[in-house]
Amino acid sequence: MKALTRLGLFVFAYTTILILACIINNCPIKYFIGYTFLFITTCLGGWLYYCHYIDKDSSKGLKEVLYVMTFLTSFTSVFGFLLQDD
Repeated sequence: MKALTRLGLFVFAYTTILILACIINNCPIKYFIGYTFLFITTCLGGWLYYCHYIDKDSSKGLKEVLYVMTFLTSFTSVFGFLLQDD
């Protein structure tokens, strides 16, 4: 049940960020989606660093969710830069 809850939270968080970034994408900032997901990837990477090296008592489930979310946001960031319409 915990795994299903983590999956639901992960899908909800990613979808919310993606929808908001797409809605705001019409602003004058070029590559807004790429920069948004790059910022989120950096923040998640810092959180992973904290979980591994500073707070060594972090749960395995938290680290797994952070790994998956970091991978997906970095992947979205790369394609946010590559597939942007000019």
